[in-house]
Amino acid sequence: MFLNLSNMNYIPDNSSQFRLFISSTFKDMDEERTYLVEWIFPKIKELCAERGVEFFPIDLRWGITEQEGKEGKILYACMGEIDNSRPFFIGLLGDRYGWQPTIADLGESAPMLLERYPWIEKDIKDGLSITEMEMQYGALRQTNMEGAFYIRKEAEESKAKRFFRRINSADYRHLEHLKETIRKNNNVVSREYESPEQLGELVFQDVKDVIDRQFPLKPTSQRHALHERSFSTHLANFVHLEHYYQQIEQILTGPTDNKYLVLHGMKGSGKSTVLCSFLEQYQNEYPNTTVIYYDIAKAFMHPLIGWSKNGHLCENSFVYEADKLLKEIDDELEKTNALNKFIDAGIKKILNTPEADSLYHENLESIIALDNIEYLPSNKHAVFIQKLLNHPFPPHTKIILTHMDFEFNPYHSSAADLTESYISIDALNAHKICIAGMNREDIPSFVEQYLKAYGKKLTAEQLMRFKKPLYATNPYYLSLALFQLVELGSFEELDKTVNYLTSNDSSRDTELEMFEWSACIPITYILDNVVCRDGGNNEKGRLMPIMWLMFRNRGLEGFTENELINIFHFTPARWALLRPQVMELCRFNNGYIEFNDNMFSLILGRIARERMAEVQEQVIAYYETIPWLYELEEEFKKNGVTSLSATQKAQVKQSLRKAEILPWYLHFQKKYDQLKQYFSDPLIRNNIPSYVVSHFEKIMDENAK
Repeated sequence: MFLNLSNMNYIPDNSSQFRLFISSTFKDMDEERTYLVEWIFPKIKELCAERGVEFFPIDLRWGITEQEGKEGKILYACMGEIDNSRPFFIGLLGDRYGWQPTIADLGESAPMLLERYPWIEKDIKDGLSITEMEMQYGALRQTNMEGAFYIRKEAEESKAKRFFRRINSADYRHLEHLKETIRKNNNVVSREYESPEQLGELVFQDVKDVIDRQFPLKPTSQRHALHERSFSTHLANFVHLEHYYQQIEQILTGPTDNKYLVLHGMKGSGKSTVLCSFLEQYQNEYPNTTVIYYDIAKAFMHPLIGWSKNGHLCENSFVYEADKLLKEIDDELEKTNALNKFIDAGIKKILNTPEADSLYHENLESIIALDNIEYLPSNKHAVFIQKLLNHPFPPHTKIILTHMDFEFNPYHSSAADLTESYISIDALNAHKICIAGMNREDIPSFVEQYLKAYGKKLTAEQLMRFKKPLYATNPYYLSLALFQLVELGSFEELDKTVNYLTSNDSSRDTELEMFEWSACIPITYILDNVVCRDGGNNEKGRLMPIMWLMFRNRGLEGFTENELINIFHFTPARWALLRPQVMELCRFNNGYIEFNDNMFSLILGRIARERMAEVQEQVIAYYETIPWLYELEEEFKKNGVTSLSATQKAQVKQSLRKAEILPWYLHFQKKYDQLKQYFSDPLIRNNIPSYVVSHFEKIMDENAK
């Protein structure tokens, strides 16, 4: 099932956004906020994506410039973001009450602020902190809010000490009164927690309940929903590259019999965004046109439909899906064109004027958009293109495809694959438009809009720095870099991080020199700061071995979720926490998880080698628990099995995977162990030149790669 824009009732607007404001004091809640940002919000983002909703956590630990702070605009910015996030709000309270401003602290913003929020003057006179003002305005004084508060349990202390604090500290009295107000408020959720991990579980469950109420799953087929989410996600991007629209329209409406147009460019240059934005605009201008959108990546690469990298598991599935797609398109074109002609004829008859002739479109045009066609394996790529060439589409049908330039294509592993892919595209004899990304002059505006969605802001000088790096003209890699800023929890680290992300120094990643431009900085930052995260419970860097396994296995299929869980002995709860982090860098291919971008694997080769032997032993230990195929066959014969159940078929598939993977790992481990043992012998090591030892270490590094 594809997406027919003519029947699409989903319009991306604020209703497709979930903006969640987080209120707390900063100093004593930094650990909690960081845990939510790094481990819980990715899970919430994934949950929202299933519903076609964008998730924006508003965490204002940074986002208000130093100059704005001096001008007293902090409170104004906070209240504005609360308004933008309604009706969603969460508050965190610990041992601090927060800064209590005076009227003088409002600075130049006082007249504007008090005019818009007149109650602030009384709150300031009553000695309320900015944090309590946020909580009162955001949820406690409101009705029909989705507000939740989380109060950290205090350490045990004597009654005398608590009494002494209450008597001698106005801040403590204010804080206790605020907590009691929250507990007594029946319009909000109130919970207590003891650790960031417990807080994370509570927040996730409460927010999930809100999402289920506010953004229920639509009663559409799963495949239709895949295309709808893909389309709406591209529309929500912060770059539209409007200067390409006129070129596309001229080709579609020009005097030519060629029905094909290919939008091509490097990964992340904006091909899909240009396509989806143009389709929406074209459908609005020409409502009688039937516009069909189909995302190859979301359909054929989805675990329910797709095939293996080598194309040997689901050959029939591919042919069936391709033929079914073309038949569904034919049916939809026939149905919608007949309806449009009927409506136009009716209007002409009612008006009965010569001018009405223009309402009847003799050349009712249909547009079929096939996005991300490079995801097709090379041998299927040519088959699919040939099906398009041979298919009898109705007259005046135009077909737009997006295709990644071969030199940046991570989905075809060899030069022969890339060549065959490009030859099949050339067979279309299509018009071509190269989507080359953004102009450098547009980059600061893109950065500003992206960060604004998260309630954050950079200085003009910081914005200008993003015009420098080579990767910044590419919206995909620029977005990767900016998202690392969004997750940053420290204003003090902001300028240093901006400097790092806008540096052109790629000396640490020389393996990327072949690309003639560098995407290495944002990716290196991600690998250093995401892959090495501490997931709580002293499990430092639990993502590291998973990512190393993806890197080590990049020549074969990836691993299923169950395989990763069993290899690393994850509990379901631990995997639920890690899964969004893994999928930030990976994608599904026929049910297997693998790297989403070959550049990730290139750069990952320089880290985590110290975990290599450990992870390899875990892989070997896991697969040794799985029976060989001949053992399964003997077991089936012994039990008189004549036809296999679904469970038994899964056992056979696992056994075949073992035959594919285990010998490879055993061979590598044996070779590695022999070399290591040989060179670890002091007698040998002390009697050979140092350059030989260095050469050995280099070989070991190459083997690790």
